[in-house]
Amino acid sequence: IFREFPDRYNIVLSRGLSDVPNPEKPNGGRLRIYNWVDDRYKYLKACDLLVTRGGHNTVGEAVYYGKPMVVIPTVAHSEHQGIAESVEKMGIGRKIQQYELSKEKLYRAVEEVMWSESYWEKIRDAQRFASRFNAIGSIAKITLQVVGEG
Repeated sequence: IFREFPDRYNIVLSRGLSDVPNPEKPNGGRLRIYNWVDDRYKYLKACDLLVTRGGHNTVGEAVYYGKPMVVIPTVAHSEHQGIAESVEKMGIGRKIQQYELSKEKLYRAVEEVMWSESYWEKIRDAQRFASRFNAIGSIAKITLQVVGEG
């Protein structure tokens, strides 16, 4: 599907295969396909939009970096399905069920999310909300309390 996207889109695709080495030269041009991306944060920071399966960490990271998304949840995976539903309800992205996926449907969803100010406004709101939390500090504080030093 991404091979047929308009040339104005640059696409980085990770196949999610951490145990398979990447090719010496990933497919060049506007579509780059990797088996695994080691520095995912570099790509998350640089991207404009994320197309994802909807795992908890990936969606949380997209919110942290303020990136709207299109979620294609794994079939019969309740966590991915629930997260995709939440992403859509929050207005920070769109969901497409895998069995409904087509080039046209994905392209329309990408265009809608990329060019609608509403998604950008809501993802910025979610990003501001998420940035108020200090997870590392909270874990350190709880750990010190548990061992009796806090």
